[in-house]
Amino acid sequence: MMTSSVISIKTIKEKMIPILKSYPVDKAILVGSSVKDEAIYGSDIDLYIDTKKY
Repeated sequence: MMTSSVISIKTIKEKMIPILKSYPVDKAILVGSSVKDEAIYGSDIDLYIDTKKY
């Protein structure tokens, strides 16, 4: 169960989109506990990033 001390998907998007726009990213997908609403304090953020350049 997600608590208020866990970063929200909205906040992750707000922080990551400007960073990802600096790179040749074709697709970025948030995966893991954040998406499953199972994140707890201290959980990491799991991203799948697809790029054709690297």
